[in-house]
Amino acid sequence: RTLQGVGADERPLADYLRGVYSNLMNTSTATKCAGDRSDISSDSSDDEFEKRRRWDRNPLEGNQVTIAKVWLNKARKRGIFTKAVMPSIERRKEDHCSACSRTLGSCKVLHAGL
Repeated sequence: RTLQGVGADERPLADYLRGVYSNLMNTSTATKCAGDRSDISSDSSDDEFEKRRRWDRNPLEGNQVTIAKVWLNKARKRGIFTKAVMPSIERRKEDHCSACSRTLGSCKVLHAGL
């Protein structure tokens, strides 16, 4: 009953979730895609790959579906927010630290303010 809805791409929710899950499972850790965020690390260890390979592939039920939907909604909102604010952030970036006025080469962590 909970998988009878429509996903973000207008396909049935069950198909949409399978597609997202498949994309996540088929993503190679060594492959960088356009739009990958630098603040999100990849899982590059072989141990993590083994865990993902053995992941239970049974259909989600009950609270698992609810948690998956919440996670997908949060990820979708985070992506939309990032796309909305990234141009403003890029316009405001400066080549020096606002705390010590040093450049990236001489300052370990650049501090910025809005």
